[in-house]
Amino acid sequence: MVASAAALSTQCLAEFLAAVSTAPDVPTATQVAAERAARALEGEVGVVLGRDGEVSSVGFPVGRLPLAEIAEVVNQRKETLDVPGAGSCHTATAPLGGSSPGHLLVARSGESGFSVDEVSLVRSMARVLELSLDTMKTFQAGQRTREELDRIFRMSRDLICTAGFDGYFKRVNPAVERTLGYSAAELAERPFIEFVYEEDRERTEAQTKVLIEGREATNFQNRYRCKGGSLRWLEWFALGVPDQGLIYASARDVTERKQLEADRERREAALRYSQEQLSSALQQVLQVENERAMWATLEEAHRREERQRLASELHDSVSQALFSMNLHIRALQLAVQQQREDQRSRVARGLADLLELTQSATSEMRALILQLRPDALAGNGLVAAIRRHAAAVSAREGFEVGVHACEDPLPLDETAERELFRVIQEALHNSAKHAQPGHVEIRLSEPANAARTLVVEVADDGVGFDPSVPHPGHLGLTTMRERAERLGGEFSVDSSPAGSTTVRVVLPDVLSSSANGSPCGEPAETADVEG
Repeated sequence: MVASAAALSTQCLAEFLAAVSTAPDVPTATQVAAERAARALEGEVGVVLGRDGEVSSVGFPVGRLPLAEIAEVVNQRKETLDVPGAGSCHTATAPLGGSSPGHLLVARSGESGFSVDEVSLVRSMARVLELSLDTMKTFQAGQRTREELDRIFRMSRDLICTAGFDGYFKRVNPAVERTLGYSAAELAERPFIEFVYEEDRERTEAQTKVLIEGREATNFQNRYRCKGGSLRWLEWFALGVPDQGLIYASARDVTERKQLEADRERREAALRYSQEQLSSALQQVLQVENERAMWATLEEAHRREERQRLASELHDSVSQALFSMNLHIRALQLAVQQQREDQRSRVARGLADLLELTQSATSEMRALILQLRPDALAGNGLVAAIRRHAAAVSAREGFEVGVHACEDPLPLDETAERELFRVIQEALHNSAKHAQPGHVEIRLSEPANAARTLVVEVADDGVGFDPSVPHPGHLGLTTMRERAERLGGEFSVDSSPAGSTTVRVVLPDVLSSSANGSPCGEPAETADVEG
């Protein structure tokens, strides 16, 4: 006979709670709940059905649990459950909420179903099971959290510790012990400030006061003295909790980083010093070069002045003397013409030879003066200087020299005029010395398709040579090439043993301006100087 549910309610719930709450885990608790509920209500079947499909049951053979029929019962689409060996059984169900949603079901055979009190008891058991499972899961979650935190605490490479407001370590992880070389017990015996490097203690104490006020410390760095006497740099993140009287802190060993920073600072300081020394050395070199350039300029000016002085003296003395000799010879020739024929012929021949010698000496002197003082001729420009030099060479050597260039002075700077004059002078000298020419042409032109470019050519009709064959001891070509390259130009020689020779210099952008695009490409006149 079924006992009164009301009389058994308190005792059943107490037994149910005691059995469920002492279960070691959730699966055991649900299994115990199914058994206790079936026993309390004298049922053949007890079932705890979870929403995710977990089932704990009693009364059904293993592997023969009618899940579909149970689902219809808990969803109130059916009131009875077919139980093997018991037939159709009445059912009482109650929902489970909380963290383990599902249902508690009890099935009992017999003619009458469950009373209102019995259904109420099933619901109370479901509520007790719900609370027990929530408590158990909360405890297990907390336990897992504590285990995880403890595992992190023990395995972390960072230094983790707690310290009391009294100034002592309360707990340290193994990383602290490994880094400082002290055991946890040794660290707890003395105030932690005693482990701090003496020079950093004042800053550390000030930071500790901030933490005791409940504030945070971020990226605070200080040095700790290890058990072996060495120092380690630690970078701290800490939080003070006044309610607990504790400081929670974690730190990283940044000793290597600090050493790298110190090394970098030393290298940067050394680099700055090297840069300063290099800058000073460069300044000295520049000063020396400037002084050297200044002295070179002064020396060049002195040489130019000396050449001008020599040219002036030659012009004023020797040239004037030669000119006077020419005048006297001509006067003597006129006087001789008034004498007898036999006397006149001998004296006339002597005077003619003397006149030829003085004229040759005059030509030589003019050429020498021009070589000594080309700048004196630059007053009228390069072209005028070339024409005068060509006339002197033609008179001295006895071959024709033609100059083809514009009449107006070329827009060249003094250096370009001087270097080009020397190139033309050397080329003309080489022709006279080696080629035995009958005619030499000097051409200066600006190509129509290359504005501000000057082309200088010295061409003779004499005996040529092979430019590819070295000529030891002859520096004329090398000197001309160097002069052209100093002006940023190109130097070339067209010649062959069976033909004539043309020396060519091409100077791009050497003309400072261009009259109508061609200052000397189409000259108004062509001047020929012949000896």
